[in-house]
Amino acid sequence: MKLIFDGCSFTDKDYYDFRIWPDIIGDKIGCEVVNNAKSGSGNQMIAHRVIKSVLENYNDIKHVYIMWSDWDRDYIVNNTWQNTTKQQNDIIDLNMNTIYTTQLFLDKHKIKWTMASIFEPIMFDNKEFNELEYYKYFVEHPLYDYIDDNRFWGWPIGKHMGGNNIKSYLKDKMGDGYRRSKDDTHPNQKAHELIATVLNDYNMLQTG
Repeated sequence: MKLIFDGCSFTDKDYYDFRIWPDIIGDKIGCEVVNNAKSGSGNQMIAHRVIKSVLENYNDIKHVYIMWSDWDRDYIVNNTWQNTTKQQNDIIDLNMNTIYTTQLFLDKHKIKWTMASIFEPIMFDNKEFNELEYYKYFVEHPLYDYIDDNRFWGWPIGKHMGGNNIKSYLKDKMGDGYRRSKDDTHPNQKAHELIATVLNDYNMLQTG
């Protein structure tokens, strides 16, 4: 049986020179790892690859793990991204639709899954975004209550909303010790081991 993994650089095996969290989970569960993550990917591209991989491996899947990326990454070409969506509500709509559609697809095909997010839904370094209006729109979104928080670790992923995300969790547990270097905020080997433990334990808790 296979474990399907997807995401961006936090999950991309080619970005690191050591075994990362999908490999560690694969060792723990004793399954073959299919890791299609690619550095720079946005959530729509991640969802596309997940669906493609499920269809290609349909009769041999034990579990799917998805690590969602920045919500404002719209489309990926040659490992670059461009932000073409300017309205914060549009960004929320696009990603909520993507997450829920992926959830529906996996449930329809009776595929077990675990999701998590690296970041807050929106990083508020853009002064055009109004934080309070954003939170209100997010929690009142028509799809908000339809996301399965029993299988989405940290949902609703924003710490101000009582959720959690991988980057915040690593900082809380390890401080800046989670970073690969002073200039590289990607997780080092110990941080990958922590991610694997947290998500594997969460999966085991939900599935028994």
